[in-house]
Amino acid sequence: MKINVSPVTNRDLFSRYTAGAARSHGISAVSLGHDNVSFSEDALSFSKALAQARESIDTRTEEESARVREVGLAVRRGEYRVDSIRVAERIVCGI
Repeated sequence: MKINVSPVTNRDLFSRYTAGAARSHGISAVSLGHDNVSFSEDALSFSKALAQARESIDTRTEEESARVREVGLAVRRGEYRVDSIRVAERIVCGI
């Protein structure tokens, strides 16, 4: 048995869906119209912070990347220890 598979894009699927929906409601054509989206200030702030975090990760030096891998490995092994005095000093001094 031979099966012919042709690629189907999301646009194709959407077009087929809207055409079927139109037929089931007795509509000969579907107008997709225009959508508007607005974001809250919190969402915009989160998006900006996330973009900055991604940029920070993307611009890491090789030494920083190596240190991140090293710490991650220590955490997975259960060997990572936090120096609470150093953490406290960094918090108080504002890093």
